[in-house]
Amino acid sequence: MSLNRTFLLGAALLSSVLPCLFAQATISGVWRIRMDMHDGTFQDRFLNLTQSGEAVTGSIVRNYHPEEIVRGTFQSGKLHLEVNP
Repeated sequence: MSLNRTFLLGAALLSSVLPCLFAQATISGVWRIRMDMHDGTFQDRFLNLTQSGEAVTGSIVRNYHPEEIVRGTFQSGKLHLEVNP
């Protein structure tokens, strides 16, 4: 499975928790995303987020390697993150 497709799957899984995120006053904190790799295994991703207004900063940890979020927003219950792989 390509990295791009894997990340898109992670984004889809994250969207399933957005109703919970929207109920929160802030999304700051550490979040775990468990991704089904469709081969009987799972991989965890961790989001270490800091929210200031609509701006979101932090990192995504994949395979023990943090990747800085270069652009992030949380608007109208939707989380948008951009990283450079």
